[in-house]
Formats: sequence, C-alpha cells, structure tokens
Amino acid sequence: MRRLLLTLLSCLSVSALWADGPKYVFYFIGDGMGIPVINAAQYYSARTASSYTGIGLYGYGNHKLTMCTLPIAGIATTDCSDSHITDSAAAGTALASGTKTDSGMIGMAPDNHELYSIAHTAKAAGKAVGIITTVSIDHATPASFYAHRPNRGLYHEIALDGIETGFDLYGGSGFLKPVKDDVDVYDLYEKAGYVRLRGRDGLKKMKSVKTPVLLTEREEAPSNLLAMAIDRSDDDMTLADMVAASIDYLSKRGGDEGFFLMAEGGQIDMACHSNDPKAAIEEVLDFDKAVAVAYDFYRLHPDETLIVVTADHETGGFALGNYDSGYTMNIDCLSGVKCSASMLTAMMRQSDMAWSDARTALEETWGLGGDIEVDDDEWKRLESIYANSKSEAIYEASKLVSRAAGLGWTTGSHTAAPVAIFAAGRMLEPLAGMHDNTEIAKLLKSLYVQGHPAIEATLVNKKSRR
Repeated sequence: MRRLLLTLLSCLSVSALWADGPKYVFYFIGDGMGIPVINAAQYYSARTASSYTGIGLYGYGNHKLTMCTLPIAGIATTDCSDSHITDSAAAGTALASGTKTDSGMIGMAPDNHELYSIAHTAKAAGKAVGIITTVSIDHATPASFYAHRPNRGLYHEIALDGIETGFDLYGGSGFLKPVKDDVDVYDLYEKAGYVRLRGRDGLKKMKSVKTPVLLTEREEAPSNLLAMAIDRSDDDMTLADMVAASIDYLSKRGGDEGFFLMAEGGQIDMACHSNDPKAAIEEVLDFDKAVAVAYDFYRLHPDETLIVVTADHETGGFALGNYDSGYTMNIDCLSGVKCSASMLTAMMRQSDMAWSDARTALEETWGLGGDIEVDDDEWKRLESIYANSKSEAIYEASKLVSRAAGLGWTTGSHTAAPVAIFAAGRMLEPLAGMHDNTEIAKLLKSLYVQGHPAIEATLVNKKSRR
C-alpha cells in the first residue's frame, strides 16, 4: 500500500515538473549483467589500479563504478511468462513494454498481441528515439524495443520492423540476415530515408546528418558483434563513443522535445556464457564508461534527464568465491589474461593449431602455468579435450582461470537470479526496492503519458497479423 501511494503521488506530481514528460531519457541494459559480475568489475578495477593501497573492506577507492553511484538503487526479478529462467527476448520485451511474454517472443504477448515499447511511447510524445547496442541491431534485446515477432530467430523480418517505426537512430554491428528472397534490408532502410554510416568515421559524421541514421561497424568488421573490450583495436567502435555521438545527434533531432536512448551492453552475456571472467569484467567496465557519458550529461541537465540502468537477466551463475578459494579471492591474476575465450578459440580454429602451439598460446595470452597454476594432470586433460574440441578445451581453460581468481560458475546458460536497478532523476524514486522487471517500463511510460494523455490512444495493442 505504501509503495502504491508513493507511485500515485509521484505520478500526480509529474505535470508540475514536466509539462510534456521527461525531456531526456537514457535506458541502459547490460545483457546478462548480474550483481556479482558488477562487484567483480569493481574489485578488479580497484585492485589493479596503481593507486590501490589495500585499505578498506572493498578496496573500491575511487574505482566504484558510475552506475553504482547513481542515487536510486533497487533489484528486479526476471522470470518470464513461461519459465522462471528467461531468455533475452522475453526479458527484453518486459523491460521495453512492461508486459511479460514467453521465451523467444519479441514485442508480442503470449496470445500474439503486439506490444508497444517505451521507445514507441517516446516517439509518439514527439521525442527523437535511438536504439544502440554492441551486438547486432536485430538481436533480442534491441529488437524488443521496435519489433513484433513470435520468434527471435526471424532476423530478416525483425530488421524490416525497424523501418516502420520511424525511429531516428539504429546503431550496432549490423544485421544478421540482411538479404532474404532478394530483399536487402540495407537498401530498404536507405529508401526509407536512413543514411548508413559505418564505424568510427560514421560516428564523426553523425553530428552533421539531418536524416535518420543506420549506424553499423566498419565494412570489414563482422556484422554480428562489435569487438569485445578485451580484444578491441583503435579502429573499433565503443558503446561510450556511440552514446556520446547519439547525444549530439538526438539532441538536434529532438530539439525542444528531447530524446529517448536505449543502449545495450550486449556482450557481457556472451562472455558469461563462455564462463570467461576477464572478458566479462572488461565488458562491465566498458558498459559503465557509456553510463558515465550519460551521467555527465545528466549533471548538466539534472531537472530534465532520467537515467535507468539494469539487466535483462543474469548469465553463468557467476559467483565471487569457489570451493578452492575459501575466504579469499585472487582477482589480480586476471591481469595476465589478454584476450577473450572467443578470440582464442577462433584463432586456434582458423589456423588448425597443433596442441603444442595451443598450449603456448594459453601460457602467453592467459597466463596458464604462470600466475594461473596448472599441474601436469590438468595440462594432459586439456590436451585430451583439445583433440576432440578446441572450444571445449578453451571452456575448460576458463574454469582454471576462474578457479585461480577465486571465482565460480554454475552454468553456461542464464539463471533466475535477480538483477540490479540503478537510476538517477526525478520521479524514479519508486524504482528503489525490489520489483518485477515490468515495473521499470511501466513507470517510464507513465511519465510520458502523464504529459501526453493522447498517447495511449495511438498505441492501442493490435492483434498480430504476422
């Protein structure tokens, strides 16, 4: 009752703060980002900093992540309508629309009714809208904000839905299935008025563009993912750079009405699926740099800006501690890990690397046999696994790295663990405490609708024609 009263009072007072709803909204989603991996990133950042003194319980020093400094904090449960453990499609739909759905469904309820996201609400309110990610634009989480499909695997059809929204900006690595039956998605976006920009050069050009933008990675880069933070070169785009460029671009597109920006750190999930602790930590730190860009903007416009940071689910059952570690962690040893599990696996596959060379690579790029102790029996086990599957051998090596760091994993899939909510801005106080993930989108929608009562009439759920 008290929470309901606070929410009602908040909504009643919105019109006094915003005549037309909040002007600027940032919605950050760390895919697969559980609370333990956030803590691990803080520990690692502090322990490996040159200024670290070892003083204090946590050793945070000045290395507390920006998202963890936001004034409002809560927890969200992540179950979907057909399982305690969600996938990114159902979780993304819940975070985008405020409605539960079945695993695999994008922007649709279990009965196939189309669901409209907070991005649709923002567009109906006259805001400029941007959807950016570190994975493909048609991946489950970003797709949940613009598409309506019964199956997340309908990549071509999902990409087509993006054209119909009229959103101002889509950004990510590209599309997974751009061509089907001689229909090229990129051509259709250009015919619809989108200008395609590529990579870091494209980011620089966004300031001067006056049409909708489709931003993808540079031409020679893969279309499924941006480079992981741990593997990145100077030529690769970062989420922080994308957020900064999006702010400039969307501010001009939205003018006095402002903008809504959803930014996904999609590869935290990828790293945790691989039980790859160093890559996961680096992805969280990289994601937080993007949050920091938005928070700098918030501090310039505190009365007009909202920031919400959360995750769609936890991946990996990541734990700070394992059977061997007792009451200690040795997270510092991860400093010797110089590339991701996925890059190491790809390198070994492409060259059909012999075991002797693979062992040398594990020693030189991951520190196995050095800071990360490996005995003769463990090397023999890795060699045996490597003979049958290079990817399985790297997965087993990841376990050795985690063990040495004092970290643990329960699965290579998702879990039902709750995730964090961090927020900054007026009217977001109801997000403090424990919530269902649908409540985040419901609150954000209510703030827009309060300023624009006619919005609901334009966003009535329709029976799907798909």
